Amino acid sequence: MEGFDFRAILQILSRRKWVIIIPLLVSSAIGAYLLKTAVPIYHSKATIMLGKVFTLTDGMTRMLPGVTAQNRVRLRDNRETILKELNNRKILEKVLKRVGKKPSPKVIEKAKELVKKNPDLPLDQAILSLQIASLTKSLTLDFPRRGEYFEIGAKSKSAKEAYLITSALADLFIEQNLLQEISRLQGTASFASEQMQFYAKKLQEAEAKLRDFKRSAAKVTTQDQPVNTENLTHVQKLIKTLELEKSEKIDDLSFIDSQLKGLVSEIKLKKTRKATRLRAQLIEKMSKYAELMITHTWNSGEVIRLNDEIVALKEQLSNEIKVNGARDLVATFTPREIELATQREIIQTEIDLINQQIKTLSNLIRLFKDRQTEIPMQDIQLAKLQADVEKYRELHRTFQDQVNSAKVREAMQRTEIKIRYQIIDPAQIPVAPLSSDSMKTIIVVIFGGLGFGAALTWALEFMDNSYKSIDDVEESLGLAVLGIVPKLSVAEPQKKKRKWAFPVVAFSVVVVIAVVIVIMK
Repeated sequence: MEGFDFRAILQILSRRKWVIIIPLLVSSAIGAYLLKTAVPIYHSKATIMLGKVFTLTDGMTRMLPGVTAQNRVRLRDNRETILKELNNRKILEKVLKRVGKKPSPKVIEKAKELVKKNPDLPLDQAILSLQIASLTKSLTLDFPRRGEYFEIGAKSKSAKEAYLITSALADLFIEQNLLQEISRLQGTASFASEQMQFYAKKLQEAEAKLRDFKRSAAKVTTQDQPVNTENLTHVQKLIKTLELEKSEKIDDLSFIDSQLKGLVSEIKLKKTRKATRLRAQLIEKMSKYAELMITHTWNSGEVIRLNDEIVALKEQLSNEIKVNGARDLVATFTPREIELATQREIIQTEIDLINQQIKTLSNLIRLFKDRQTEIPMQDIQLAKLQADVEKYRELHRTFQDQVNSAKVREAMQRTEIKIRYQIIDPAQIPVAPLSSDSMKTIIVVIFGGLGFGAALTWALEFMDNSYKSIDDVEESLGLAVLGIVPKLSVAEPQKKKRKWAFPVVAFSVVVVIAVVIVIMK
């Protein structure tokens, strides 16, 4: 090649061979020492599979009110959540306690130094913080490019400690997820249970009043109250209007179902405490509204005020469904699908409320079906008491269903967590330390020694001003070289030189081979 004199390079290597061999020998010896004195690191792993969530069919959902199919959890949607959970300080504290890891003297000394710098920091908290920081560095978490699983692990100087940390971390991860879900469900069940007991008491009181009224009805002289025929006509028209509105809502519901297609049974919005409470208030207000429609004119102040309250409660319920009902769906479905599911839930709620209102109005107007001129006051009171009983029975049933669904959901959740997070490859005690660092050390040692020798050779050649070729002489003196006299040496010294050169080279090769064998072991 032009500009590349291979013979000159060989001549340089021949002259400076010891400058290259000696650094290689030294670096090999240093590498062997480092590998022999290095503390072995053990790595234990556990594989957790993210399985499918236990779901319900539509038939089972109808049989268990409030228990709905849950949305499928995908690994890509929960990667950041898993990272946060595994690095959670509380979980890491529990890992340290479960493993029984004691602080080393070095950690205690560092903690004391931290306490000196921060007198307000307790010594035990400083030790715990340092232990958690060290534990965090030793943890490993690997997500595959494909597949619904992830690997957690721990590195330690002790094989048993690496196994114990990995095993404890995997168990605590599953336990923590179960605890979070169960705590939320227990809160909902507690609220629903309190409301159920409250309305059970109200139902008992209403039933007692109805029984007392029926017993005394025969002894009480009824007082007729003229019935406003216009009121009855208006109520009948209102029922027809509600039926028409209900039909329109059902058409809207069918249209949304056609848009969602097969996702109707999969997308289920969360039923919050506030939504349940607002629904109960609406049922109570609508029952009162129906009573006023019979005994008052439709444009009376009390009727208008109660109607405004019902409208406000409906708006609050719709906002609650929009804001909090779809919160758990953001990571799983598209914004358009969530919007359709929210509209569907609101429409279904409105249909349920319309049905309740029609039922209450129909029960009240049934007493006056065959009468045209007047309604006995006793019948009005009876209708009111019966409406109260029906209202509180419906409210009690609503919260009773929620309590039952919460209990069923809690049992299901325990099963779902076991299915969702399965340890398919539990942690094992590693039988051998990590070997990847040894190979890295070998490569660094060999190329480091050769690199240092090459750099030193280049530096020596750069500082050497002696003539090394005919071109150097002609360039320096400006004269043409007519001939050269070869270097003459006595035969005896040359023999002596060859005698000790071969053993040295052989010894160097043996040393390199021995170092490589020691490293590979």
